[in-house]
Amino acid sequence: MVKNSRLRTCVPWGHGALPVLAGMFILVRLGEFGGTLPGWARWYLDDVLCLPLVLAAVLAAHRLGGRDAGWRLPLTHGILALGLFGIYFELVLPLLRPSAVGDPLDLVMYALGLGLFQFLINRPGCGPGQSCRSSDQVKTPRPVAASL
Repeated sequence: MVKNSRLRTCVPWGHGALPVLAGMFILVRLGEFGGTLPGWARWYLDDVLCLPLVLAAVLAAHRLGGRDAGWRLPLTHGILALGLFGIYFELVLPLLRPSAVGDPLDLVMYALGLGLFQFLINRPGCGPGQSCRSSDQVKTPRPVAASL
């Protein structure tokens, strides 16, 4: 069982970005079910939200597996995920399922999602006993050089 403080340090909340993105994903799914979303949201919003959510889960798994809270997922992992998602969903799946469509603009949306992950979520977490809010960080004063 994971203690609450361990969960707080291991899950990359992204200073509030991860819950917002997850909520947007749920709303998109509900909107698609109800048929109330505009076309651009139905076609591309899932692709933008996909990599931030998947890579956040990978980052959390690494941290829960023993990496320290300051560890960040390397950019090469994100680029690899972008390539794998692009190859599978845009090349392989359309060959296997006639209802699937390969759209080159989806690759741009995956890349945008990778950017969101890198800048909003893939940040060092806070260690035990530290605040996750940057405004709570203690700033140590710089030593003043003695003038002669």
